[in-house]
This record gives sequence, structure tokens and C-alpha cells, in this order.
Amino acid sequence: MIAPPDVLAGLLALVREAAREGTAARVTLDELARLESCSRATIRRLVAEGAPVTYLGQSPRFCVTSFRAYLAERGCRGTKSAPSTRETIAGVRLLSRRGGK
Repeated sequence: MIAPPDVLAGLLALVREAAREGTAARVTLDELARLESCSRATIRRLVAEGAPVTYLGQSPRFCVTSFRAYLAERGCRGTKSAPSTRETIAGVRLLSRRGGK
């Protein structure tokens, strides 16, 4: 049995409204980095350490108030970045990529 079109339209409107409410107070990774004056990598490290995040598909979304509460609870300590994977060659100095003569 197929539902009448007006019932389906009403359900679709409810789903859209619920989706808007769920993401209205959420910001993207770029927006949060700009608001907190830090890099995207720092936000990613904080998420790996347990910062609150919600995913909309594969895109992370953040509630600014809960993220700031997490930072206040966490205290003032650094994040641990991964060691560099760049190989070095003994006796070779890398030159700057800025235009040279």
C-alpha cells in the first residue's frame, strides 16, 4: 500500500526540519579553526584526543559551546603531533621553494 502524496510531503517536511535543527548550531572544521584562532590540524588532533564532534556524512561538524567546554575542562596543555615522515639525506640541505636566482 502506498501512502497518499500529502502524507509523504508532510513526512518529508518533518525530516528536513529535523535535519536543519540538528545541524543549525554546528560549524565546519574551517569555521571552528577560524573562531578558535588555530589550525585545522590542531582541531583534528583535539578530536583524536576526545573533543566532541558530530559527522554529517563524512564531514565533521562542531558545536562551538560544547567544544569550548571541552577545552576548558581539558585545561591548557599542548597536543601531540605525529613525528615527521619526511626522509632526510645526510649531507644534503633542502633549498627554499621561493623563487631564487
